[in-house]
Amino acid sequence: WTRREGLGRSGWDGTVGKRHLFTIEKSVTRGEGWVLGTRLPMKMKTEVTVNDEAPVLKQLAERMLAVFVESLGATFGE
Repeated sequence: WTRREGLGRSGWDGTVGKRHLFTIEKSVTRGEGWVLGTRLPMKMKTEVTVNDEAPVLKQLAERMLAVFVESLGATFGE
């Protein structure tokens, strides 16, 4: 996770290697809360999830990545 701060685009970028897979940004439509956007490889569907707490969205993104990697036959160690 890399912190991103700037006018209108405050949040975090989640990358694996050089691939930009996740973004967590302040919600512009709700006025408060955070939005998680995901873009996993192999043309998987882009997901958007909203929550009031960014750490919750980080955990969700990490679980989504684990499920994706496990679907390819790999696993993450504890």
